[in-house]
Amino acid sequence: MNEDAESGEVDFNEAIMTQVQALQGGGHNADGRRFQAVDTKTSNCIFIKTTLSHPDELVSHILNDVLDTGKTKARFILKIFPVLGTCRAVEDKIEKLVEELVADYFSDRPLGTFATIYKVRCNNLSRDVILPTVGRAVFKACPTSKVNLANPDYVISVDVLNRFACIGIMKDFSKLKKYNLQELAKCEPKATETCEQCTAVNHNNETSSDCDDNNCQETELVMNPTA
Repeated sequence: MNEDAESGEVDFNEAIMTQVQALQGGGHNADGRRFQAVDTKTSNCIFIKTTLSHPDELVSHILNDVLDTGKTKARFILKIFPVLGTCRAVEDKIEKLVEELVADYFSDRPLGTFATIYKVRCNNLSRDVILPTVGRAVFKACPTSKVNLANPDYVISVDVLNRFACIGIMKDFSKLKKYNLQELAKCEPKATETCEQCTAVNHNNETSSDCDDNNCQETELVMNPTA
């Protein structure tokens, strides 16, 4: 084999290794990738880190496309939640982050009514901590907001994955079938469903039962912007 052939083979092998490293999240281009999977040490949940500043807009676009076309385009994904911020899964950090996110998100629009949903994986953080904490934060940021369990304008989600809490704000939660792609694909356009079992907290810290898909075996997908 001549030198040119050997050089070409080396360049080809280097190119292959670079692509493999990029797909695995390594290499020099890892930090600049638009979407990158992050290992959360939890089952049935894929956490996607993104450079997009507004992942909620992307998630909304995906869900409305499913509603319009009736096609999920994601065979093994059950739900997709946008994450606007993450913090350590402790009470004071969660309260501070929720207050900051709500104040920023609703700086130019009214919050109206809201409900709170949560899910805890690989952590002992209880609902007795999460619900009052989120409630205090929301009412600090938007004192005129009210709770609506049946059909809230917005849903505040708290996903606890191991040591971290992922906070999201979701619009049209009932209309978009609790952000469930599989259920949304079965709907006729403009069909709506009220979520009467979404967990919420009011001024007196009273809560309803938490909504959950007990028979779900598919994967949930959460998207979070880079810090």
